[in-house]
This record gives sequence, structure tokens and C-alpha cells, in this order.
Amino acid sequence: MNLIDTPIQPISLFLRSSSYTTAQDATKTNLSFNLNQPITNYQNMNILVACNSFQFINSFYTVNENNYKFIYKIYGSNSVLIGVPYGFYDIDSFISVLNTLLINLFTFSYDPITYNVTIKHNLNLNFIILDDGTNQNIYELLGFNDIGFVSYTTDGLCISPSIFNMISVQVLHICLANVNLKSISLKTT
Repeated sequence: MNLIDTPIQPISLFLRSSSYTTAQDATKTNLSFNLNQPITNYQNMNILVACNSFQFINSFYTVNENNYKFIYKIYGSNSVLIGVPYGFYDIDSFISVLNTLLINLFTFSYDPITYNVTIKHNLNLNFIILDDGTNQNIYELLGFNDIGFVSYTTDGLCISPSIFNMISVQVLHICLANVNLKSISLKTT
């Protein structure tokens, strides 16, 4: 079925992520593919682009360069930043790593019925969790607001207002440079 009457025959592209031409960095978050021949068309002719199939394994790290910071401040002291090692975590391994990183200071736990996370200061000191302005924190994974708290805890204890979220990357953006697609999306995306 021809949607557009054109003398140009259809072209199929087969791309494998392992056969990329260049990558933006070592994490391979932005791959580029240079074709062995250009795709050309006649002047004033539109090109119809369609993705017939796409497969990927959702094997992205739960904690990565976008969400690895735990920043806290004890009332009356300076803020402290703890970096959580990148990796794939379930809630049990994540809580275990946090308890190991912050041993003798905080105890992290979660309720298996409500899925809320509790952070308890071991000396019952009041604290606040903060963001350093980069939004690279772990708070959404723990069920807290992405920017942390706006006020100090009471009795050194806080419980997440939402359930923990150990889901990793759920959106994969495919960008075609120099291709003008007339599409409508959300204003903030």
C-alpha cells in the first residue's frame, strides 16, 4: 500500500545498540549511528519514517548518576552528602546498603504491608533531608518528595508519605537529528 506516490523505494534500517558509531560517554546513554550511505530525497518531498519494531531489555540500574545522593543535615550542623553506589537494587538490598553506608547514624526500614520507608536517627536527633539543587537524590526511590523535606523531623524519625518506588528507567527516548516531525506533547517535556 502506497501512502504517498513517490519514485523512491522504501528503505529499511536495522540498528543494534552494540553496533553504535559514537557514544556520548562511558555509560552509553546517548548513542549515534552513522549510516554507510545517506538517505536522500527530492527537494520539497517529505519522508515518512516509521518504526516497525523495537526491542530492548529493561536492565537499567535502579541507582545511577541521576539518583544516587542522600543529603542530610542534623539540626545545628552542616549538611552531609552520602553517595549510594550505582547498581540494580530491590528494596531489601537498597535498605541494607543504606544501613551499611549510614551505620551508627541512621536506621532505614520499610513496612511490608504499607510499603512506606522509615528513617530513624539512632540518637533521636532531629534532621532534614535536602537536595543540593541537582535533583540527583534517592528520595523518590524511598517514597519521599524529590526535593527532600522543608522542615526538620520530630524525635529523629520520619516516614515516607508515599510508597517506595524501585522501578528504574521507564522511558527510552529515540531521537532522529534533523527530522522534523509534527507532533504534540506536554508543555514541560
